[in-house]
Amino acid sequence: MLWLTTTKQLIATPVVAGNIEGVKLVFLDINITNCAAAFLPHDDIKETFDELSCKVGVIGPVREFMDYVDQTWLQSPVWKTENWSVFGRSIRTNNDVEGWHHKLNRRAKKGNLPFYLLISLLYSEANEIPNQVQLVKEGKLKRYQRKQVRKLQGRLMKQWEDYNEKKITTGQLLKKCSGIYAPV
Repeated sequence: MLWLTTTKQLIATPVVAGNIEGVKLVFLDINITNCAAAFLPHDDIKETFDELSCKVGVIGPVREFMDYVDQTWLQSPVWKTENWSVFGRSIRTNNDVEGWHHKLNRRAKKGNLPFYLLISLLYSEANEIPNQVQLVKEGKLKRYQRKQVRKLQGRLMKQWEDYNEKKITTGQLLKKCSGIYAPV
């Protein structure tokens, strides 16, 4: 959930975190300070957005932003909420991607691979996926997580559990999740 502030309005709206910088360039007078919509169950995102959208005026930069979010992230056939909601999932960090990238570079044995060699390398990497899936199912393939990341994941799982058990509201879940990742 993003907390959007203009000189006159404060509103929260869901946006995928990776797109925040681009949004800031387009909507210059909106200050985006937090994001947690992806932590909601995908079935709840649109309803929550609609509730928040009703609180925004009919015109102005926040309305334009809300319309952008609705069209780009909630009604688009490309960006379905079930694809970007991380509710109940183990959160991957940039370290996971960097580790895979480092492994790929080691296998390539050099940088700046020609295109066809890169395709061949990616193809052989893709062929390993069924084996890796089987190892994960058998509990034989583990990934290393630092203590801090495990602790953060545990805090998120606790909030999701409380939400599923109706111990906290949607708003409370959003506030707690945004506080876990971006404490103000």
